[in-house]
Amino acid sequence: MRQMCPYCGKLVDLPDDAAGREVPCPLCAKSFAVPSSYTPSVAEEKPAPPPGLVPPAAATPEATLAGALNDDESAMTFDGRLAGWLAPISLTLTLVSALFFSWCVSYPGGYRVFSQSPIQALFASFDQNQISSMQEMQKSIIAVISWNWLMLPFLLALIVVTVLAWLDRFYPKPTILSLPAPIFWMVKFHTMRHTILIALTSFCLVLCLVQIVRGFGLESAIRTIATQAHAGDREKADNAMKSQVVDIAVGQEIGKWCLGGTLARNLAVIFLIVALESLIVRWWLEYRGPLPPPRLVLQY
Repeated sequence: MRQMCPYCGKLVDLPDDAAGREVPCPLCAKSFAVPSSYTPSVAEEKPAPPPGLVPPAAATPEATLAGALNDDESAMTFDGRLAGWLAPISLTLTLVSALFFSWCVSYPGGYRVFSQSPIQALFASFDQNQISSMQEMQKSIIAVISWNWLMLPFLLALIVVTVLAWLDRFYPKPTILSLPAPIFWMVKFHTMRHTILIALTSFCLVLCLVQIVRGFGLESAIRTIATQAHAGDREKADNAMKSQVVDIAVGQEIGKWCLGGTLARNLAVIFLIVALESLIVRWWLEYRGPLPPPRLVLQY
C-alpha cells in the first residue's frame, strides 16, 4: 500500500499489514498513523411511502408466470392441443353423418315414409317405407326426382379434408424419415397445410348450406309433384287473388308430407363450423410463435 508521510511529504510504500497501526517512515524514520483499509459499499435507501398508502404484496415468480387472478376473476387458456383434436374428430363425425344417416325425411302423420341421405341425393335415390297406399306416390317421386350434383364435390372434399386433418394430427412435423413412403408429399405441403385445411373445410360448409337452402332431391320432387297437381288451377288463375289460392293449395299439398331436416343434418353443420373454428384457432396459435398461449379473463 502507498501512503504520504506527514513529516517529509513524500509517498512511501508500506506493507499491507501496516493498516491501522503506527509505522516509521522509510525515508525520515518518523512514525505516523496509517489509516485502516475499507471496502466501499452502496447503501440502497428506499423512500418512505406516502401516508395512508398500503403497498401491494410482492408477487411470487409462480404467480407472475401463471398470471395471478383476483377472487372475482376466472380465466380460460386457448389450448392448441384441444384445437388440434377437435378438427379431425368433427370432420369424421360429419363424414359419418353424410354417409350413413338421412338428412331429409318425410313424416306424414308422424310416420317416417320417405328419407334421403347426401349420398342417396347424389344418385337420385331414397329410402321408402313399404306402405301400400304410398306406392303411387313413390312412383311419382321416382319419375321426377333429380340428382344433387353439389353432393359430389361436397363428399369428395369432405373425405380429403378428413384424411388430411388426421395426417396433420399424427404427423405435426413431417420429415422424410418419419413418414411412410406413400405420404412423402406431406413434407412439400407442410407449410401450406393450414391454408389447405381451412379452405377445404370452408368449401364443404358452403356446399352443405347451399344444398340445404336449395333443397335435396326428395324435397324438390315432392314440391314438383304438388305444383304439377295444381297446374290446371294455375293456368285458370287470371288475377292475384286466384293465384294466392293456388299457392295456398300447393303449400297445403307439400305440407301434408311433413318434409324436414334431421338431427344428423343439423349436427353435421355444427361439426363443420366447429372444425373450421378449430383450424383457424390452431393456425392463429402457430402464427403467434413462441408467445405464451392467450387467455380470456372473465371478471364478475
